[in-house]
Amino acid sequence: GGSERILLVEDDASVRRTSRRTLESYGYEVVESPSGPQALEILRSDPDDVQLVLTDVVMPEMDGPTLAREIHELRPHLPILLMSGHSEEMVRRVAEARDPDQQEGWVEFIGKPFTPELLARTIRRALEVSSAEDG
Repeated sequence: GGSERILLVEDDASVRRTSRRTLESYGYEVVESPSGPQALEILRSDPDDVQLVLTDVVMPEMDGPTLAREIHELRPHLPILLMSGHSEEMVRRVAEARDPDQQEGWVEFIGKPFTPELLARTIRRALEVSSAEDG
């Protein structure tokens, strides 16, 4: 767990609610967004306020990999964790979301369904990698 602020981007309200509770149970502060465009507005309003973005991949308006690329323009070292139940497709899409000139640690993937423990470990690892790269 930790105390960092996570931006949770998920269009399904029940999944968003469950994910928020899980993250908060591990000590994280959670800011919610039901869409990619709204998530970008949150990041633009206070770009240093969020330490990690956890986003669904398949969403209306803007999918997770597109959101990841947009976020990368705003904050190149902000870790992004893509989540989806469509794991075969995700290998390709995560690869597309990565900037080939950037180190690989900024975008990670976690397949649904996942346990709360796996989510917590994956988030912690992404935050630690990001911290090490910034330090």
